[in-house]
Amino acid sequence: MHRKIILPLLLMLIISHTFPAKADHKASKAGKKSASSVQLKWMESNLHANTTGVTWGVPWKEGVLAGMTDFALRSGTSGNTIPVQSWPLAYWPDGSIKWTAHATLPVVSKTDSFTLIFERNKITEKQLGKETASDIEINTKLLRCVINKHGNILISSISRQGKKIAENGRLIVIDQNESDTDDQSTIIKSVYESRLDKVTLEQNGSVRAVVKLEGSHYDEKQRSLLPFIVRLYFYQDSEAIKVIHTIIYNGKEQSDFIKGIGLRLDVPLQDDLYNRHIRFVGENDGVFAESVKTLTGLRREAGKETSIAQVSGKFVSADSLPGNVAKGLKYVPAFGDYTLTQVANNAFTIRKRTAPGYSWLNSTSGNRSAGTAYLGTPQGGLAAGIRNFWQSFPAQIDIRHANSDKGEMTLWLWAPDASAMDMRFYHDGMNQNSYKEQNEGLDITYEDYEPGFS
Repeated sequence: MHRKIILPLLLMLIISHTFPAKADHKASKAGKKSASSVQLKWMESNLHANTTGVTWGVPWKEGVLAGMTDFALRSGTSGNTIPVQSWPLAYWPDGSIKWTAHATLPVVSKTDSFTLIFERNKITEKQLGKETASDIEINTKLLRCVINKHGNILISSISRQGKKIAENGRLIVIDQNESDTDDQSTIIKSVYESRLDKVTLEQNGSVRAVVKLEGSHYDEKQRSLLPFIVRLYFYQDSEAIKVIHTIIYNGKEQSDFIKGIGLRLDVPLQDDLYNRHIRFVGENDGVFAESVKTLTGLRREAGKETSIAQVSGKFVSADSLPGNVAKGLKYVPAFGDYTLTQVANNAFTIRKRTAPGYSWLNSTSGNRSAGTAYLGTPQGGLAAGIRNFWQSFPAQIDIRHANSDKGEMTLWLWAPDASAMDMRFYHDGMNQNSYKEQNEGLDITYEDYEPGFS
């Protein structure tokens, strides 16, 4: 199972990636065995704002590029040199390079064209990553992320301009012993948390850094389930992290029904409850926006300017609150828990509650959510999204404890609100126990059944 998460920070809502560039080689006068430049342009014009940086590949004819060389990237509009990081991907049988990969900054214009040239990249920056025996620290200038090399916490902290945005990033798996759809009487659920086995700084350049984390999930009885590989991608001058999360199913199909697979992060919160904000991106660029403790819809008016400021996500000063509102705020409920769930390709819901043990209130619903959430204050917070959210249903984003000093956001690649994942085959084999019987089965259906490979 291969699913992807994107974790942009501080309202940098990355819903989709920019497209790779299209290459057009220009041969030099030296002959067929050389090339002086590669012309690059975007494959599509309707691109989203590029806030993560971009990586693309360039193919080479056999014998053109004898070995890895220095590359520089120039803007076709301004002629300025843009920082670029390059490395080989594949080779021809004669040893020449077949594919090169290149990465550049998030400031690249989506309307610009570019030229990749054979020239020493004169823009030199120090590497993004710094490794010690206990952790790896990535500094993109805008973002500082500390990644653990041991234990159950993958991401120790994420900070911007000295302010901690998130911490304690770990993987969560919920397993249950029976299917939700079977006529069974007892369902037992177990919660598994990640534990690291190996962490590698796979790439550490001046433009892009990649960290690979390997491990498995363990329950309280130390049973291991679902090995994982997580890769974190960083770019210079970007405040976003791209996360690719790979799960290997190694459970027992008759007794391991996966109820949830997620990434969970804690979000420090210190502002007044009416200055804490929840955001969910729904469909057609619509945004569900609410404060933990709302100042609108009260019996006593907070004032037009104050109400507009809170609805707009702007800071509200305590001094701006009328006396009767400030006095009665302790009786206005604070909603600490929110959930966005996409259980089908055309149905999402958003609900909320004040705290565990109290009823959920349905807030809104729709067809296809973009699958991005925000928890924070007007001064910043954590925005996170699951790529292809509605297409990869069932998916879910939980916000918890937003009314406490430490909120929590969980991005569920498999939604706990949906039926558990069922890995059982759909029939008993129908006595296809030999090659002869399996071949006879293939003769009547398109299914090549074989025990153990279903």
